[in-house]
Amino acid sequence: MPAELIALREQIDALDQQLFVLLAERFQVTAQVGELKKTIPTSGARLGTRIGAIAKNTAFGERNLP
Repeated sequence: MPAELIALREQIDALDQQLFVLLAERFQVTAQVGELKKTIPTSGARLGTRIGAIAKNTAFGERNLP
């Protein structure tokens, strides 16, 4: 297997590890939000708007994703 391919796969593995750590942190924070929302009524529209803006400013905004 070419060394360049191995290096790229290792880079992907490192990025995947970072993503998993970030997602785990996000899940912890969203659990806290869920607990607070039980006492404070909020709107889910904010999340959709925010995620859409993030997508437009990243590679996802440049692709035609399903």
